[in-house]
This record gives sequence, structure tokens and C-alpha cells, in this order.
Amino acid sequence: MGSKPRGGAREASACRGGGRGEPRVRRLDLEWIARSTRGRDLHLFLDFDGTLAAHRADGGRSVPYRGIIGELSALSRAGTDRVSIVSGRPVAELKQKLGLKELYYAGNHGLDIRGPGEAFLHPRAAAARKAIGAAARLIRSRTRRVKGVVVDQNGLSLSVNFGLVAPLLRLRIRPAIDGLRRETAALGLRWQEGYLGWDLIFKLGWDKGDAVSRLMRLTRKSLAVAIGDGASDEPMFRAVGAGGISIRVGRARGSNARFWVRGVPEVARILSLLRSRSSR
Repeated sequence: MGSKPRGGAREASACRGGGRGEPRVRRLDLEWIARSTRGRDLHLFLDFDGTLAAHRADGGRSVPYRGIIGELSALSRAGTDRVSIVSGRPVAELKQKLGLKELYYAGNHGLDIRGPGEAFLHPRAAAARKAIGAAARLIRSRTRRVKGVVVDQNGLSLSVNFGLVAPLLRLRIRPAIDGLRRETAALGLRWQEGYLGWDLIFKLGWDKGDAVSRLMRLTRKSLAVAIGDGASDEPMFRAVGAGGISIRVGRARGSNARFWVRGVPEVARILSLLRSRSSR
């Protein structure tokens, strides 16, 4: 292996551009990540929707982008790398969509973590489940007349999706949501806007970043690589810190990620490059 470039030279090689006025989140050079991770054990932390699978108006039908399951399987079976899926979806649903037993799954925004030798459920999960159940009943009663609103109760979290609502009817959604936020305030829920909808998360002082920090302890010497596309993934980027590689899917000023890529196909390309590096 050749000598590593220092400081600014390394950063310049990792991104396109680099002049004054560049946003802090820089465009990732896909070849750089293969070079910079060669010879290192990796622990990948990957969001699902918008990262491994393209967003869909009917979010429940999202499927992994072509080739991604094979890449994840190859990486996790290489013997030196770990792969963790960190998502708002429940663990059981993530396992069904990916079908890979060797991965680690942090579902419900990190409240439930399962994997080889790892089983964690947040100690206040029962309180979260109760609050989420009450919120689901209230939201369904308030939105039942708006055709296309989908309320998914994911056990420890809740999503309200309006992707199937007719565009003209979406004008009715925002005032209704504002009212529901006030009505559910006493339940201790945090509303987080996402793709064509909202996630409701019980306020526990725990998020995806805490789940990543817990999982990072399993592989202390590995290089952490976090990839995600939304506001709920920002704590992941903070958790891997300057010592890891954090990548936002889609350009977003003010993100905690170091780099950004255009979309899910580029994530697939990253995984392919990392898998190729591990097979050499």
C-alpha cells in the first residue's frame, strides 16, 4: 500500500470541488472510499428507506435496490466486516425485506436491536408501546375521512404517510397534523417529518445515534461507515464522528454528514466497491 495523503490533500481527494464557499457536506468520490477503506475492517450502519430502497408513495412496498442484498450478504460473510441496518421500521419487517440472518438490525429508530450475540430492548419500551397505541387510535379517528392516509403502527413507533393522498387533498393534511401534534403532546411523542409523512417517536432520550454507539462497541477497532438520507439519520452521523465516514443520500446543507451522494444507485455502487475491496 502507498503512503496516505495528509490533511487537506486527503479531503480534496475525497470530494469534487473544494474551493472557498463549498458547503461543509462534500460530494463523495466513490473511488476514494474504496481506496481509503482498503486494509480496514468495517462496520457499516445503513438506513433502509431512501438508502437501501428507493422511497415509494406506498412506503410499505419499498424493496431493496437491485443487487444490494447480494452486496450486503457478501460483506457480512467476509469475516472481518459487520453490517447493521438502522431504521424506523420494526426488526421483523427489516428481516423480512432483506432476509439476511447474519446482519444486525436496529429497528424502531434503535429502540430494538437484534443480531448475532446481541439482543437489546429499551427498558421503557412498554411505555413507548402504550403511547404509540393511543396516538394511533387518535390519528386514525381524525384522518379516516381523508382517503389515502396510511397510519402504520410499528409497535414502538408510528408513521403517518400521505403519499397516496390526491395532491389537491394534501392541502388538508397540514392543518390536521398541526392539530394532532397539539392533541398528542401529552403522550410524550416527538413528530419528525420524513418523506411524504411523519414518524412519531416516544421521547426517551434515545435515537439511532445511541443504537449506533452501542453497536460500535462490538467492533471497537473497525472503521464506522454510516449512510442515511433523512433527519432521523443525523444522530448516526454524529455517533460515527470525525473518526468514521458519514454519507448523506441527497444533498443537504447543515447535515452532520461529511459527504453526500445523489441517490440509492450510488449507495449500491459504494457497497459494491467495499465488497470488492474485501475480496482482494
